[in-house]
Amino acid sequence: MLKFILIFIPFCFISYSSTALSETIMWQVNHAPPVSIVKGEYKGEGFLDLILKQLITELPQYEHQIIVSSMARATHDLTQDKHVCLPALFATDKRKQFMYFSQASIAHPSHRIVFNRRLNFSSKTELSLSELLKNKTYVLGLNNGRSFGNRIDNIINNKAYKPSVYFFSSESPNRLLHMIKKGRIDYTITYPFQVSYYNKHNNSDVDAFNIFKISGATKYVFGQVACPKTTWGKKVINDIDIALEKLKPTKHYYQALARWWEAEAESDEFLQYYNNVFLKN
Repeated sequence: MLKFILIFIPFCFISYSSTALSETIMWQVNHAPPVSIVKGEYKGEGFLDLILKQLITELPQYEHQIIVSSMARATHDLTQDKHVCLPALFATDKRKQFMYFSQASIAHPSHRIVFNRRLNFSSKTELSLSELLKNKTYVLGLNNGRSFGNRIDNIINNKAYKPSVYFFSSESPNRLLHMIKKGRIDYTITYPFQVSYYNKHNNSDVDAFNIFKISGATKYVFGQVACPKTTWGKKVINDIDIALEKLKPTKHYYQALARWWEAEAESDEFLQYYNNVFLKN
């Protein structure tokens, strides 16, 4: 098993300075363990936190501030042309209208459909999201501002399915898992490692959830750094791409990325994806 040096990143408004400060990047993150962890025992040790720490080190020409906010607030700030960047986001067609995107910054297993196990919904391992949303009996809970990529977003935003989808304002998508466990919503869409983290760190019965693959989804996905679609944002993205080009092929970057889901990250299938897709995008 890989051994890691755990890096503590203080949150809620912290500056990283250099001797040649010319600009400030306000990095916005939300509490989404184990991607980013902004409170609790493992504060600052999410795999995105560790990657952001490396990226900041490679950008000494900027001052860096890390701000905790909801995804909806972060997206709104980007539309207002603020000097805000998000360290990992899906580059959807809608977002490209007001954001510039870097090359791939993270890669991990794709989204899953997560149900309350007590519903005994299906014995299948894979579900069609569009077919599921046609069933008005079950409520899908999602966070405001969250995106799952073009394909899934297009399904969710289909007007015919609106009665089956409820959006919540929350600082963390893990709140939805708690709502499923309590029976307040029936299912959500999230990552398998978020479910594992929730079970381990919330004294949850490991059988509280049923996890299903989404029909037609790829096994792995990657996210990209997003900055506002302005002259400033374009310059920052160019500098970020230079930094990522240097960082991504290193063992240190891979180890940070694999934090919290090491077993799958060490699989031959993911290593092929990392080398043949992630490093080339």
